[in-house]
Amino acid sequence: MTNQLTGYVFHDYRKQKPPAAGWYVWRLPHTRFLEGVTLIFLAKYRLRGAGFEDVLSPSFDCWDGYRVQLPNGSVEWAEYGGEDPKPGKTLLDVVEADNLPCPFCKAKPTWKYHGRFIGAEPNDAEYFYLECCHWFDGFKSRMKDPVKLAAMRNEALSPQLT
Repeated sequence: MTNQLTGYVFHDYRKQKPPAAGWYVWRLPHTRFLEGVTLIFLAKYRLRGAGFEDVLSPSFDCWDGYRVQLPNGSVEWAEYGGEDPKPGKTLLDVVEADNLPCPFCKAKPTWKYHGRFIGAEPNDAEYFYLECCHWFDGFKSRMKDPVKLAAMRNEALSPQLT
């Protein structure tokens, strides 16, 4: 697993809500395409309109016309002590995938995604890809399954790293 989102203490959202609006680290299953894939990402907990009232809710919620819905499965959150992310710079990690470092810059690549619509959150992503230094820009293969993508990349890089 990449090191950008490790070491957090997660809380079950059903039992305890975040104390205030702001940026939090969220851990939850991918909601649409992938069974058994858990994502960790940074998302805003913000005040949003919900019918005749305003409620605090994560930015990956869904308004069904009656109430705010969260994805099925375990939704967990953790305090985030870093700087607010720049627009388009989502911190994302896939729990079940471990990426080998880049043979050029020696850093582990970062996860990126394409959503089904503009503004989609990672848990609703349709495709994932890995991004690294400019030497490795050619490896921007995108796949629906990030675990399979990481395994294929690691297999391709293994001979070069020995």
